[in-house]
Amino acid sequence: MNQSKISKLAQKLQKNSAITQKVGKLLSKIDDEIKKTPFKAIESLNKFIIPKKNIDLTIKFYKTILTTKDLFDSENIKLKENIKKINEKKYKTNNLRLEIETTNSIKAIQTGLEKLEEYSEIRIVKILVQDEQPHLDEALYSILLSFFKYLKRFVPKVSDDSKTLLNFLMNNMEKTEIFKEYSNVFYKLYGYDKLSKNELIERIKKLDDDLDEIKDINEFLLPENIKKLLNLELESNLIIKLKEKTMKMLVAIQKEENYNEIEFLGILYTNIYLVRNKLGDKELEKEILKLINNLLLTYFQEVEKLTKPNKNFHEEKVTKVCITIIKTFRDEEKLCKKFIKKYKHIFDVGTKDELILKITLDLYKKIHNLGSTLKDKENIQYLLNNIFYLQKEIKTIDDKDLVSESQQLMSDFLDIWKSEIISTKNEEKADFIRSKIENQSHFKVPSELREYIIEQIKKIVKKNFKGYKKEGFDFNHLFLS
Repeated sequence: MNQSKISKLAQKLQKNSAITQKVGKLLSKIDDEIKKTPFKAIESLNKFIIPKKNIDLTIKFYKTILTTKDLFDSENIKLKENIKKINEKKYKTNNLRLEIETTNSIKAIQTGLEKLEEYSEIRIVKILVQDEQPHLDEALYSILLSFFKYLKRFVPKVSDDSKTLLNFLMNNMEKTEIFKEYSNVFYKLYGYDKLSKNELIERIKKLDDDLDEIKDINEFLLPENIKKLLNLELESNLIIKLKEKTMKMLVAIQKEENYNEIEFLGILYTNIYLVRNKLGDKELEKEILKLINNLLLTYFQEVEKLTKPNKNFHEEKVTKVCITIIKTFRDEEKLCKKFIKKYKHIFDVGTKDELILKITLDLYKKIHNLGSTLKDKENIQYLLNNIFYLQKEIKTIDDKDLVSESQQLMSDFLDIWKSEIISTKNEEKADFIRSKIENQSHFKVPSELREYIIEQIKKIVKKNFKGYKKEGFDFNHLFLS
């Protein structure tokens, strides 16, 4: 029923109330006279006593419904204002004062509705109650939405007001729906759906802390009979979601056959191993080991497939990956031990050192074979880039000292520069050096050695070219690739 009809009914009630009160006063006078009448005569006056009682009930009804209607009107104005503010709220501060204030209006209206219960069969009361219910529903829904927005924004720093508000909502709304949405908040905040690979590892590292934090929040917010069951449900479902997310990543990596992912998988394995008691099984560990084995076989295939050096004589992609693989097996000791135990028959290795030698020796031989197809200077430059990169993590391969080899290659590279400049006629040296700088700008040397090599080339030019100063060579243009 619309508000205008309710107002007309209220006016009619007020008019009827006034008439009823006049009749009530008249009956009160009669009642006073009856009290003065001898007892034997009272029975004959019952026809006056019964209407007096009925008129009192009627007056009480009119007063109740009119005061309740006034209460509803007053509190509905507050509700409308507060709901608007709640719906526009930005949640910049950790408080729910506006929502708590709104619950006070709801409680006042609920008290009014309770007073009307004894008149629930009367048509005007039914209309008044039906008209008020949408206001309550709207207010409760707005508070509910606001509570969950607050929770998403401020967890784990929840306030006393949030506990009060959640308790109010549980007493006034369907608990099943509340706890479904409550759980969804934690699945969103502590779940894994949209995490990158690195984010997933970081989340696994703090799995125990996250679960403890959720328990602490529930301990604070929830009643005793609910929190234990909800804690178990949240933990169980988060573990399931973690397993599902991890398996999806493993499937994607397997599909791509990207052996560069061995580093990620090694770190993932170590962290999964640390929370294996929480996971309840070892399936993820087994799947990760299996995938690492497949990708390591892919790595060996890629080494075998190399048939010529890259055109700018950089370190090969497989050289870079080799280092990450070696570093992974060295850093992730638990992984290395489990991997060798399970797959030693495939790679014919029994120790970590044997596995590392297996991974590096084939590549080392391949790099030297490919370099031998180049001219001397290009060969040295190609070997220098690859061998120097390897020696960052591997100092020796099968009794070959990679550090010494890198130093010798750098020395040989500078000797070629020196030999070429010395063998060039003095009048042609400027053009020759300028041409060399331009040509070598498209190539590279190890970034850690670039500055040193350029300084040595400057010294070679200065010592072997008399017109060095006036030419203004831009040596910083060397090895920019």
